[in-house]
Amino acid sequence: MPEINKKIVTNNASSSVDPPNFNDKNHFSVTMSEINKKIETNKTPSLIEPPNLSDDDYFSVIINGKTIYLGDYEKDIVLHDLIGEPLFEEVEEINKHGIDCVKKVLFDGIMIQFVRLGKDKPYFVDLIEVSDPIFLTGKGLRIGDDISKAKDIYPFLPLKEEIGIYSYAYPLNHIEFDTLNSKITGITIYESWP
Repeated sequence: MPEINKKIVTNNASSSVDPPNFNDKNHFSVTMSEINKKIETNKTPSLIEPPNLSDDDYFSVIINGKTIYLGDYEKDIVLHDLIGEPLFEEVEEINKHGIDCVKKVLFDGIMIQFVRLGKDKPYFVDLIEVSDPIFLTGKGLRIGDDISKAKDIYPFLPLKEEIGIYSYAYPLNHIEFDTLNSKITGITIYESWP
Protein backbone atom coordinates (compact mmCIF):
# COMPACT_ATOMS: atom_id res chain seq x y z
CA MET A 1 0.00 0.00 0.00
CA PRO A 2 1.46 3.36 -0.96
CA GLU A 3 2.12 5.84 1.77
CA ILE A 4 -0.29 8.79 1.87
CA ASN A 5 1.49 12.07 2.47
CA LYS A 6 -0.60 14.76 0.86
CA LYS A 7 -1.39 18.20 2.17
CA ILE A 8 -5.01 19.25 2.13
CA VAL A 9 -5.64 22.91 1.48
CA THR A 10 -9.19 24.19 1.39
CA ASN A 11 -8.52 27.92 1.20
CA ASN A 12 -5.85 30.39 2.05
CA ALA A 13 -7.22 31.17 5.50
CA SER A 14 -7.17 27.60 6.78
CA SER A 15 -4.16 25.68 8.00
CA SER A 16 -2.78 22.64 6.29
CA VAL A 17 -3.23 19.20 7.86
CA ASP A 18 -1.21 16.14 7.12
CA PRO A 19 -3.46 13.09 7.07
CA PRO A 20 -2.36 10.33 9.45
CA ASN A 21 0.03 7.69 8.27
CA PHE A 22 -1.62 4.46 9.40
CA ASN A 23 1.50 2.47 8.61
CA ASP A 24 3.48 4.50 11.13
CA LYS A 25 3.75 2.49 14.41
CA ASN A 26 4.06 5.72 16.41
CA HIS A 27 0.75 7.06 15.07
CA PHE A 28 -1.16 5.61 18.03
CA SER A 29 0.37 7.36 20.99
CA VAL A 30 -1.13 5.15 23.71
CA THR A 31 0.97 2.12 24.58
CA MET A 32 -0.19 -1.01 26.39
CA SER A 33 1.57 0.06 29.59
CA GLU A 34 -0.32 3.37 29.49
CA ILE A 35 -3.61 1.55 28.96
CA ASN A 36 -2.87 -0.66 31.97
CA LYS A 37 -2.09 2.41 34.07
CA LYS A 38 -5.39 3.98 33.04
CA ILE A 39 -7.26 0.81 33.92
CA GLU A 40 -5.61 0.69 37.32
CA THR A 41 -6.36 4.33 38.11
CA ASN A 42 -9.92 4.16 36.78
CA LYS A 43 -10.99 1.04 38.64
CA THR A 44 -14.68 0.70 39.33
CA PRO A 45 -15.24 0.88 43.07
CA SER A 46 -16.13 -2.47 44.58
CA LEU A 47 -19.80 -3.05 45.23
CA ILE A 48 -21.03 -2.48 48.74
CA GLU A 49 -22.25 -5.76 50.13
CA PRO A 50 -25.82 -5.52 51.43
CA PRO A 51 -26.26 -6.50 55.05
CA ASN A 52 -27.27 -10.04 55.94
CA LEU A 53 -31.00 -9.38 56.08
CA SER A 54 -31.65 -12.76 57.64
CA ASP A 55 -29.77 -11.39 60.66
CA ASP A 56 -32.43 -11.51 63.39
CA ASP A 57 -31.11 -8.31 65.00
CA TYR A 58 -32.98 -6.34 62.35
CA PHE A 59 -36.24 -7.61 63.88
CA SER A 60 -35.52 -7.76 67.61
CA VAL A 61 -35.58 -5.61 70.73
CA ILE A 62 -33.19 -5.35 73.67
CA ILE A 63 -34.70 -5.48 77.16
CA ASN A 64 -32.24 -4.85 80.01
CA GLY A 65 -29.35 -6.24 77.97
CA LYS A 66 -31.19 -9.34 76.66
CA THR A 67 -32.14 -9.48 72.99
CA ILE A 68 -35.68 -10.73 72.32
CA TYR A 69 -36.25 -12.08 68.81
CA LEU A 70 -39.37 -12.83 66.86
CA GLY A 71 -39.92 -16.56 67.36
CA ASP A 72 -38.36 -16.75 70.85
CA TYR A 73 -40.28 -19.08 73.17
CA GLU A 74 -41.99 -17.41 76.13
CA LYS A 75 -40.52 -19.95 78.56
CA ASP A 76 -36.98 -18.98 77.45
CA ILE A 77 -37.46 -15.23 77.94
CA VAL A 78 -38.80 -15.04 81.54
CA LEU A 79 -40.08 -11.48 81.14
CA HIS A 80 -40.80 -10.89 84.83
CA ASP A 81 -37.07 -11.39 85.50
CA LEU A 82 -36.23 -8.76 82.86
CA ILE A 83 -38.83 -6.05 83.53
CA GLY A 84 -40.98 -7.10 86.45
CA GLU A 85 -44.66 -7.89 86.56
CA PRO A 86 -46.86 -6.94 83.59
CA LEU A 87 -49.43 -4.15 83.81
CA PHE A 88 -51.88 -6.27 81.85
CA GLU A 89 -52.07 -9.76 80.35
CA GLU A 90 -54.75 -11.10 78.02
CA VAL A 91 -55.18 -14.51 76.37
CA GLU A 92 -57.53 -14.90 73.42
CA GLU A 93 -58.40 -18.11 71.59
CA ILE A 94 -58.63 -17.39 67.86
CA ASN A 95 -58.13 -20.63 65.86
CA LYS A 96 -57.10 -18.76 62.70
CA HIS A 97 -54.15 -19.34 60.31
CA GLY A 98 -53.14 -22.33 62.41
CA ILE A 99 -52.86 -20.13 65.51
CA ASP A 100 -54.65 -21.54 68.56
CA CYS A 101 -54.20 -18.65 71.02
CA VAL A 102 -52.79 -15.15 71.23
CA LYS A 103 -51.35 -13.83 74.49
CA LYS A 104 -50.68 -10.10 74.91
CA VAL A 105 -48.46 -8.99 77.79
CA LEU A 106 -48.23 -5.24 78.48
CA PHE A 107 -45.43 -3.62 80.46
CA ASP A 108 -44.66 0.06 80.92
CA GLY A 109 -43.31 1.11 77.50
CA ILE A 110 -43.49 -2.27 75.73
CA MET A 111 -46.10 -4.84 74.70
CA ILE A 112 -45.16 -8.35 73.63
CA GLN A 113 -47.57 -10.66 71.86
CA PHE A 114 -47.09 -14.42 71.91
CA VAL A 115 -48.90 -16.97 69.75
CA ARG A 116 -49.46 -20.67 70.19
CA LEU A 117 -50.00 -23.07 67.30
CA GLY A 118 -51.80 -25.75 69.32
CA LYS A 119 -52.89 -26.62 72.86
CA ASP A 120 -49.76 -28.70 73.46
CA LYS A 121 -47.39 -26.22 71.81
CA PRO A 122 -45.36 -23.46 73.52
CA TYR A 123 -46.07 -19.73 73.07
CA PHE A 124 -43.55 -17.76 70.99
CA VAL A 125 -42.98 -14.05 70.27
CA ASP A 126 -45.01 -12.84 67.30
CA LEU A 127 -45.17 -9.06 67.87
CA ILE A 128 -43.32 -6.41 69.90
CA GLU A 129 -44.54 -2.81 70.30
CA VAL A 130 -42.17 -0.27 71.86
CA SER A 131 -43.22 3.16 73.17
CA ASP A 132 -40.42 4.00 75.63
CA PRO A 133 -36.82 5.05 74.77
CA ILE A 134 -35.33 2.69 77.39
CA PHE A 135 -35.92 -0.18 74.95
CA LEU A 136 -33.66 -0.49 71.88
CA THR A 137 -34.10 -2.44 68.69
CA GLY A 138 -31.43 -5.04 67.98
CA LYS A 139 -29.79 -2.47 65.69
CA GLY A 140 -29.79 0.30 68.32
CA LEU A 141 -32.85 2.38 67.36
CA ARG A 142 -34.99 3.87 70.10
CA ILE A 143 -37.97 6.16 70.57
CA GLY A 144 -36.86 9.76 69.91
CA ASP A 145 -34.27 8.87 67.24
CA ASP A 146 -34.49 10.64 63.90
CA ILE A 147 -36.06 8.52 61.15
CA SER A 148 -32.92 9.12 59.05
CA LYS A 149 -31.09 6.76 61.43
CA ALA A 150 -33.60 4.00 60.59
CA LYS A 151 -33.18 4.72 56.88
CA ASP A 152 -29.39 4.34 57.29
CA ILE A 153 -29.77 0.99 59.08
CA TYR A 154 -32.37 -0.43 56.66
CA PRO A 155 -31.25 0.96 53.25
CA PHE A 156 -31.68 -2.28 51.30
CA LEU A 157 -35.16 -3.15 52.50
CA PRO A 158 -38.32 -2.14 50.69
CA LEU A 159 -39.83 0.97 52.27
CA LYS A 160 -43.56 1.53 52.60
CA GLU A 161 -43.86 5.16 53.54
CA GLU A 162 -47.21 6.55 54.62
CA ILE A 163 -47.86 9.74 56.52
CA GLY A 164 -45.75 9.35 59.62
CA ILE A 165 -45.24 5.56 59.24
CA TYR A 166 -42.14 3.93 57.78
CA SER A 167 -42.42 0.18 57.28
CA TYR A 168 -39.75 -2.35 56.30
CA ALA A 169 -40.26 -6.05 55.58
CA TYR A 170 -38.01 -9.04 54.88
CA PRO A 171 -39.54 -11.56 53.90
CA LEU A 172 -42.21 -12.24 56.56
CA ASN A 173 -40.68 -10.13 59.34
CA HIS A 174 -41.67 -6.48 59.57
CA ILE A 175 -40.59 -3.40 61.47
CA GLU A 176 -42.60 -0.19 61.48
CA PHE A 177 -41.65 3.22 62.79
CA ASP A 178 -44.34 5.71 63.73
CA THR A 179 -42.99 9.24 63.45
CA LEU A 180 -43.87 12.82 64.28
CA ASN A 181 -41.70 15.64 62.91
CA SER A 182 -39.16 13.02 61.67
CA LYS A 183 -38.69 11.58 65.19
CA ILE A 184 -39.57 7.97 65.98
CA THR A 185 -42.55 7.83 68.36
CA GLY A 186 -43.36 4.10 68.15
CA ILE A 187 -41.71 0.88 66.96
CA THR A 188 -43.61 -2.28 66.02
CA ILE A 189 -41.82 -5.51 65.12
CA TYR A 190 -43.97 -8.39 63.91
CA GLU A 191 -44.24 -11.49 61.78
CA SER A 192 -46.88 -11.63 59.04
CA TRP A 193 -48.98 -14.72 58.56
CA PRO A 194 -50.23 -15.97 55.19
